[in-house]
Amino acid sequence: MFINYILTSMRVLVRNRMTSVINIGGLASGIAASILIILYVSSELSVDRFNEQYDNIYRLEVGDFHVTGTAQALLLREFPEVREAVRMDFRYTPVLRRGDEFSRMNEFMFADSTLFAVFTFKFLSGEPETALINPFSLVLTRSVARTLFADRYPVGETLNLDNHDYTITAVIDDIDEFHLPAGAIGSFASLPYIENDADHDRHLYSYMNFLTYVILHDTADPVAIAAEFDRTVDERYPDMRRYESRFRKMGEIYFNRKLNDSPPVRHGNLPLVYTLIAIAGFILLIAIVNFVNMATANASVRAPEIGMRKVLGARRMNLVLQFLAESVIISFFAFLIALVLVELLLPVFNKLLLSNLSLDLSHNLPLFLLLVALVFFTGILAGIYPAFYLSSMKTLSILQGIITKGRNALHLRRFLIIFQFTISIALIISTLTIYRQVNYMRSKDLGFEKQNVLITRINMDLYSSASILRERLLEDESINAVSFSNNLPGYVTWFSTWETEGESKPFKYLPVDPFYIDMMGIELVSGRGFEWDRTADQELTYILNEEAVKYFGFDDPAGKEFMVGHIRPVRIIGVVKDFHFRSLHEPVGPLVMGWQPGSLGLANIRMKAGDTEHAVGHIRRQWAELSPGHPFEYAFLDEEIDRLYGSEIRVNRLFRYFALFAVIIACMGLYGLSTFLMHKRSREIGIRKVLGSGSGSIMLLLTSEFIRLVAAANIIAWPVAYLAMDRWLANFPYRIDQGLSVFALSGLMALGITVFTVGLQAWKTAGLNPAITLRSQ
Repeated sequence: MFINYILTSMRVLVRNRMTSVINIGGLASGIAASILIILYVSSELSVDRFNEQYDNIYRLEVGDFHVTGTAQALLLREFPEVREAVRMDFRYTPVLRRGDEFSRMNEFMFADSTLFAVFTFKFLSGEPETALINPFSLVLTRSVARTLFADRYPVGETLNLDNHDYTITAVIDDIDEFHLPAGAIGSFASLPYIENDADHDRHLYSYMNFLTYVILHDTADPVAIAAEFDRTVDERYPDMRRYESRFRKMGEIYFNRKLNDSPPVRHGNLPLVYTLIAIAGFILLIAIVNFVNMATANASVRAPEIGMRKVLGARRMNLVLQFLAESVIISFFAFLIALVLVELLLPVFNKLLLSNLSLDLSHNLPLFLLLVALVFFTGILAGIYPAFYLSSMKTLSILQGIITKGRNALHLRRFLIIFQFTISIALIISTLTIYRQVNYMRSKDLGFEKQNVLITRINMDLYSSASILRERLLEDESINAVSFSNNLPGYVTWFSTWETEGESKPFKYLPVDPFYIDMMGIELVSGRGFEWDRTADQELTYILNEEAVKYFGFDDPAGKEFMVGHIRPVRIIGVVKDFHFRSLHEPVGPLVMGWQPGSLGLANIRMKAGDTEHAVGHIRRQWAELSPGHPFEYAFLDEEIDRLYGSEIRVNRLFRYFALFAVIIACMGLYGLSTFLMHKRSREIGIRKVLGSGSGSIMLLLTSEFIRLVAAANIIAWPVAYLAMDRWLANFPYRIDQGLSVFALSGLMALGITVFTVGLQAWKTAGLNPAITLRSQ
């Protein structure tokens, strides 16, 4: 019986070629989009879950900092609830030297030897218990090892990083699905030698630069442990500032974008994950709608077959199973084509999402089973209504030829067309709105001049000779100004606090040199800037932005001293106009700038407009003379600021592609349905032409119903899209007004697509010779 269903279904597919192509093509597109989204969502939801102790791993946070350097030993020694603990230091990006070649070792971290007891990394070579015990031990991931040593595991060999020889002790598998990127891991025991500090461990208590993770026992109370930890630290380090601690579960880190984390901590976008799941469902529904529309419209074609089967004794359930078998087979063929589409689109999709997804079903049984279930679910869902609709035809009605006069199927087709275009129009509106918001953020006045500024991190060779570098760079007329700072606008992460009126108030702190304010075009509202000949400006002397003045409650602070919890009062010498030192995802907050020469590791070089290539060449030559053996790596300020909105840019591109998917699938169905329905009306068209109707009036007649349906879809889609985008825009303190233009443009685009798709068939139908049409009818 089952084989008969399959053979019969294959004959039907071959006999109705156009319907089959449209159904398979639409379903293939919908399934391909769904598979791409499933791959991404599966990857996002599995981040960090490779760890065997996933539910018991916590990150220790102290205030808005991560943790002090002594916490790991203290926790292991005095807190029995802590099973394991590890510190990680991401401050260094050492230079790798191999012969005469050198390059930057990115995604590098130092970690305690307990790293592999906390996190479950897969070892390809070496032993986890001993890999990071000794100073200058180094663990590489597989991809880094392959880049440096081809296909062999280089355990026992050495690499020179920042003039220190590290011994490779292990190779681990790549850890892509981890919220902390790491391509190479050095032993934490190396730091005292690197920093030339014999009392390194004793000094660590005041450092707030480390990440500390712990494994707690199943019955441990993280809140109680954090409170006890605070009491212990207060007793051991009474001169240390008080901050409230907490243990944050690892599962609460990756999707929590509100955390005050700085790179290299990666964060996912959970709303985007949910949105993509919804889009996948909607696109698949659009393809299923095509199938239902074509099946119900084809009822008259299948009617003689159904009547004959019933006359020969077929029961209704036999017919239902036959039609369901057809839809599952169509879904299977669509799935095979979808796999090809996915392989073709994956490189683009990966580039768009900065991911490394692959469709490897041979090593991923859960994904394979999920896709098999998707195929059957799609086939059953697409075929369930047509199966019961077609099988319900009465034999007498079929013989009398009145089966196509029912209104239920007509109403259903109209509803489904409206549904399809409602989704398509909503996606178009969303795409245009996101595009406008991204452009707004990229073009908004930030309060400083971001164009024509090259930025580069200076190494230790240049750190002590920064003034010489500035003088040499300014010798060329292509360089207008040079200044040094701790970080660039948009990425200011240094956190500090002042105590005013007994209250500890946190703020962002940016060390700069005296040239910085003028070079960046920041407006000085009152007072003065830092001055080179006033060395006292380097000690407890600050410049505030306007928001900081209000935040601290100062009254006209320029030129005055204030007590803010220090032994000596701080001097406020100037106030600058608010500028966006963080991304536009956040409102401008309080900012304090200080002249702190020991913390100025970023060179900001303003170049003459239109002379970038010459300026970069001049900078490169001076760099090579002053710091030979160190790579010259640079970026442009405006491009780095654009990177702050990379998530929104990628979302916009995703919506653009998936909106295109939705429109194409809807148009395929519209084309097939209009072709079929106009063929059925060819006799009516022939009579109208004989009675004097022109081609224009006939085309208007044939397209008007579809235009009305798309207009109705607009009426539904506009408020839905408005509410969805208003909720999305609420995440931005600086946002566009939606306005009417985007909705009108989206509606016109949908109407234009409909008129073109249906009008093409209407034009062909209106041009038929009525004599031939009537004779054939």
